[in-house]
Amino acid sequence: KAGNYTVKSIVKVKVDGKVVEVPGDKCQAQVVIEQPAADYACTALDVVKRSGKTYDFTIRKTEKNAAYKGATVDFGDGTSETITGTTVSHTHTEVRDYTIVATLKFDVNGEVKDTKCQAKITATPCPTNPGW
Repeated sequence: KAGNYTVKSIVKVKVDGKVVEVPGDKCQAQVVIEQPAADYACTALDVVKRSGKTYDFTIRKTEKNAAYKGATVDFGDGTSETITGTTVSHTHTEVRDYTIVATLKFDVNGEVKDTKCQAKITATPCPTNPGW
């Protein structure tokens, strides 16, 4: 575990046939164990069009020495959703271009850190069948 430690030892030596003990406060060392570096990132925001203006978004991430705590996905239309997992669906109401931004939160040694990734989409209307 990371931290500062004092290591004490008791040394017993034989002097002229007699055992002499050196107490731990006379034989000690300071040891510092560093916290491993955290590595966390949003590597991609994948987009799959389900139908018309409805899309599925999947966050791809890396995390080493950090704990994923969820994300807030801003859909670019004035709405957002906070999720604890990595997938979310959304239906846009207008046909236009959108920039979707996912802000991921990670716990790094008790401190919350953010990282972002984004994707761009063009919401299109549902196709119609003029023969129907």
